[in-house]
Amino acid sequence: MGIVLGNLARYLSPFAITGLVVALFVLLVAYNVFVKKKPVGGGAQENSGAKS
Repeated sequence: MGIVLGNLARYLSPFAITGLVVALFVLLVAYNVFVKKKPVGGGAQENSGAKS
């Protein structure tokens, strides 16, 4: 991961890299929230949430 970011640093500005990382983090959080809010299988949801 660090190597990839290092290569990106050669072509992108630090601000662009920061924005990219933040965007990926936001997408990850949004995905987790979306999965947790799914009203399908309440019991299974709690089990999967506890494991991860």
